[in-house]
Amino acid sequence: MGNNDHVEDCRGPAQVLFMRAKRTISIIVAILIAVFIALRVYGAYQQEQEDALEQATIADQKAKELSEESARLKRQSECNLLWAKYENARLEKQIADLRGALARTPVEPACTGYAQRLDDAFESSSKQLQISLAALDASEFARYERMYAGSRKYQTRYLVIRLWAFLTGTNPRIKPAEIVAQIERAADLDFCAKRAKNDSERKTCEDMFGKRN
Repeated sequence: MGNNDHVEDCRGPAQVLFMRAKRTISIIVAILIAVFIALRVYGAYQQEQEDALEQATIADQKAKELSEESARLKRQSECNLLWAKYENARLEKQIADLRGALARTPVEPACTGYAQRLDDAFESSSKQLQISLAALDASEFARYERMYAGSRKYQTRYLVIRLWAFLTGTNPRIKPAEIVAQIERAADLDFCAKRAKNDSERKTCEDMFGKRN
């Protein structure tokens, strides 16, 4: 009996030490897992921020190039218009000379251009307008990307969408800038609608910011 009691006494402290070591290891493993998850989440937020800022920079550059091209086309159209007026004035001068009447001698425009036909002038104006609108879209996209980069709320919303898409084996159907645009336009629409005094003004708000989804 004495030997059995001695064996039980030895097993007791050993079991206690084992349980304590197991508990300590479990805590350390849990802490490591929590740290790993936290780092992954932090890394995801950082990556979203960096990607958004990079996209904003690219969009800004695109907007700048489009704006410069739009301005160039506008200057050329204005120059061509001056040449069209010059050609008309020169023709009027020739007619006046044939009639023996007095007419002012036109001065050539200082820019390099030509008198466009009406359809060519319309096409040039349409192209310039399209490029100008594209520049505005690129500038707006850059603004939304920067807003996304500076907002954990927007980033969290998009990361949740990405997580759900990953779990369901699909691709996100919306981009970060589109999330920001929807939320910001909805807020602008609400603000505008609250200030509207009648249905006509509310309709104007919807035309500017879109209807509520």
